[in-house]
Amino acid sequence: MRPIKKVTVTKLLQVVGMGLIIEGLICGQSLNSKLSQKASFVPKSKFVLDQLIEVAQHYQIPMGIEWIGRPVPTVSASPKDRPTTVRGLVATILRPYPGYRLKVVDGLVHITNQAFVDSPRNFLNLRISEFKVNKASMVGAQASLRLGIKMALHPERYAKGWNGGYGGSFPADVLNIPNITFSGRNLTVRQILNKSIAANGNALWVVRLNPSRTMNTEPGFFAQEYESEDFHWQFVPLQGKTSDK
Repeated sequence: MRPIKKVTVTKLLQVVGMGLIIEGLICGQSLNSKLSQKASFVPKSKFVLDQLIEVAQHYQIPMGIEWIGRPVPTVSASPKDRPTTVRGLVATILRPYPGYRLKVVDGLVHITNQAFVDSPRNFLNLRISEFKVNKASMVGAQASLRLGIKMALHPERYAKGWNGGYGGSFPADVLNIPNITFSGRNLTVRQILNKSIAANGNALWVVRLNPSRTMNTEPGFFAQEYESEDFHWQFVPLQGKTSDK
């Protein structure tokens, strides 16, 4: 019997890396295919942000949306004016509001306003030194991210450790399925939200920033709509309903 050759760590990492590259290419092609198909859907809402969510849900497109302004502006151009692709439909919805850009990244469609996307006052650019979730739901991933943000901003509060887990009981809705597993170092909040969405496969995220004012609790960052005492983002399912619907 011939001896089995040992696989070196380097070759193993090369195989894993190639697999991740191929997976990313397939995902990007799938999203680009969805964006390139002819659009026959007409959103019902009169609000831009809600129209984008309707498009994402109808065509099953995971999205990350960074929306600027309060209140949310209404649409002044109807997306039903002419036949177009899904990408063109999104562009038509965004046309009255210059500065927004659609980009396929991290396994989802990312929509941002270029004037604010890279600002250090945008909390989505805050970096988390180490982040890990294992078989977490969107609820669990959200709790882990909130803890990661607090530890990044106020490490002195956690020098002696912290209590793990998160309180409360949660119904078995579509956002509470434990299917999110990933880890990484030096990830931005945006990247963590993207990876959570990609792993879940049935959601999009929305952040509503208000650059005209700053947070009460963290004055170094833009305020967010619905902000109370914490950073705020919203997960929206592509299919099914959450318990509060």
